[in-house]
Amino acid sequence: FLMAVLVWGLVPAAIIAGWLCTFLAHQWFRILHMRRFFRVSPDPAHTPEWGRAFALHAGISGLIWGSVGILLFVPGSFEYQALVLVGLFAISAGTVGAYPAHLPTYHVYVVAMNLPMTLRMLAEGGREHVLMGLIACAYIIGAITVGRTVHRAIERSVRMRYENIDLVRQLTDQKAAAEIGRAHV
Repeated sequence: FLMAVLVWGLVPAAIIAGWLCTFLAHQWFRILHMRRFFRVSPDPAHTPEWGRAFALHAGISGLIWGSVGILLFVPGSFEYQALVLVGLFAISAGTVGAYPAHLPTYHVYVVAMNLPMTLRMLAEGGREHVLMGLIACAYIIGAITVGRTVHRAIERSVRMRYENIDLVRQLTDQKAAAEIGRAHV
């Protein structure tokens, strides 16, 4: 919504309205899909298919956001172009706490969201645009790297949780066996 407000009056209203409607329709669809996921509460055997669906939704969302770099591009206004690019950075950075749990989803989202504007900046030519395009390339690489680090931390945390559960179970069994042994002494 803020992206649309940012370029209002600089980009044709029909394009802004079309983008907003597409964005809102997809968000509504994602909410319905999420509600279905929680209602079904799939067993672990079905998580790969839900993961693929999540990655698909994130990819579509990333493309919708990425289309901002094409549809809401304000020709001749480097300031607005830079603000849009920074806005895309901020939105994609906001997902680093959740999306890296499923790394393919994070990669698809970050690349789909940031690549169109990055390519548009590079294609514009000129020192400022090329510099911003290169900064955007560095951001994408950095975001993917941070995503991998967060993913590994999440994996370690989950693994340790299950190891702790197993350890508690073993200790409980050993304690019960020791109490039985003591009772027979």
